[in-house]
Amino acid sequence: MSALGIAILAFTVMSCDELFRFAGQLALTSETRLRRVCVAHASAMVLLLSVSAAVAAFLSPISVRWVGLGALALFGLALHALQDRRAPREQYTRGVLSTFSMTVIHGGAVLVTWAALLRAHGVAHGVVMAVAYALMEVAFIFLARALRHRTGLVAWGRRHANALTSFADLVLGVLVLWDCHTF
Repeated sequence: MSALGIAILAFTVMSCDELFRFAGQLALTSETRLRRVCVAHASAMVLLLSVSAAVAAFLSPISVRWVGLGALALFGLALHALQDRRAPREQYTRGVLSTFSMTVIHGGAVLVTWAALLRAHGVAHGVVMAVAYALMEVAFIFLARALRHRTGLVAWGRRHANALTSFADLVLGVLVLWDCHTF
């Protein structure tokens, strides 16, 4: 149950800023391309989880406490986002390929977080975490599709995206440190 709770917490925190960005993108996407763009995002997230699992397997000879030091990268990402907190993120219409590639490009926090969490919990709990990740991604897609018509909420999220990102990366860094028993 703890692995499931950690997976749900990590995915929720990780996606808090991404939800508004993706909902804004879906608001600009034509109705005919909506499903394909959602599949592209979900596919990129599955790829990021797969790469995270491969990195976790690669890190298996290393002590989990040392793997937890990957949280320093998350703290660096939080500091970077905090410095840019006043700059609103621009919103663009993207197709399938650009949605996929931009999701992968901006997936650094996903890789660091999930590689450490999967390494800390081992294979059996990792499978539970991966299933939770997949179910949360489906919920994320449905929520983003529902939010795409809430332009005021999406605009608020876009204005505060960098502050949300810095908060999310900070929480994820603490979660990685705690879950890896680094501190």
